[in-house]
Amino acid sequence: MILAIHQPEHAVYGGYLEKMRRSDLFVILDTVQFSKNYFHNRNRIGTEERPIWITVPVKKHPLRTPIKDIEIAAVPWKNKYLGSLRNHYRQSPRFSELYEQVREMIEHSSTGLVELNMAILEWMRENMDVKTPMVMASQLGIPDTEGGNALVLTICKLLNATRYIAGVGGKNYLVDEDFRNAGIELEFNEWHGSKLSSYDRVFRS
Repeated sequence: MILAIHQPEHAVYGGYLEKMRRSDLFVILDTVQFSKNYFHNRNRIGTEERPIWITVPVKKHPLRTPIKDIEIAAVPWKNKYLGSLRNHYRQSPRFSELYEQVREMIEHSSTGLVELNMAILEWMRENMDVKTPMVMASQLGIPDTEGGNALVLTICKLLNATRYIAGVGGKNYLVDEDFRNAGIELEFNEWHGSKLSSYDRVFRS
């Protein structure tokens, strides 16, 4: 069984979905610590040369708060977010249809960041025909004390993975020998496409 794991980022880029597409099962790692100024609550649209950040503001939380417990701040943000999408994609062939779908998600979003991120992810999966089953890490009963290499290996063993597809960032902390000893092939997903949000690919398709 081919497994991949990734944190629930906002409006994910193409490499995220490609890693998902290549897997038999995809774990949404919602139990790890939220990272400020990372991709958990923001992403980029526009062009690689002059990207524009779209951001969902979040409430202040204790430092080690897991992503699953992060709440969206009660401040005005939706008009600016949606305006950025309108400005960049209004010339695309299916803009009216796609924009209305996104507007509905944003306007009626819950207070949970992960819930919004998952709604957008499901919308992107549908529009890009990605059907890989997903499971939330918070549903797996994994000890909170584990992290990094140990956490990934624990999830792989728990789900009987025979191959694990990691992002290139995994080269900084995953131990190949540990995976070999567990009978799990370790592979890194090399992505050479756009690093912009997949909003770009869906709207311009």
